[in-house]
Amino acid sequence: MKLRITALLPIIATIFLLLSADICLSQQNRKNQDNSNSPNYIGAGATTSGLAVYSKFALSEQFSLRPMLLFDDFDEDFNGIVIVPVTYDFNQLGSGVTPFAGIGGATSTSDFDVGLELTTGVDYQISRRFTITGLFNVQLFGDNDIDAIFGLGFNF
Repeated sequence: MKLRITALLPIIATIFLLLSADICLSQQNRKNQDNSNSPNYIGAGATTSGLAVYSKFALSEQFSLRPMLLFDDFDEDFNGIVIVPVTYDFNQLGSGVTPFAGIGGATSTSDFDVGLELTTGVDYQISRRFTITGLFNVQLFGDNDIDAIFGLGFNF
């Protein structure tokens, strides 16, 4: 029971981060209401071995915070990986494709290993409200996992 509660702490922290970032970015969202390209989203998708919940919060025009939760297996302990990278968002290519690359930290909720994480991918804004994301994560701790994520995000 204690392990289950401890495993939920990173999930609760990420939800708090998402809610507080929404409040902090409200000024930026007001500026972008007239612009059809919203810089922020929250999404869900499939990984190579499970599910992911991810998001993007623009820190500036070129840098973003992209916290995510990866759930690789659904045993009774409900363990996962919490990743918080900062990415450099390259200039948008034609038709809404924006590549990005970044570095950050990651931790496993099962044994609380902490390590470096590298990420790269692309965002493709399919409409004013939705963005498709494809990305690769390399966690440099434990078994040095590589995850691919493909998902759909809701822009706000």
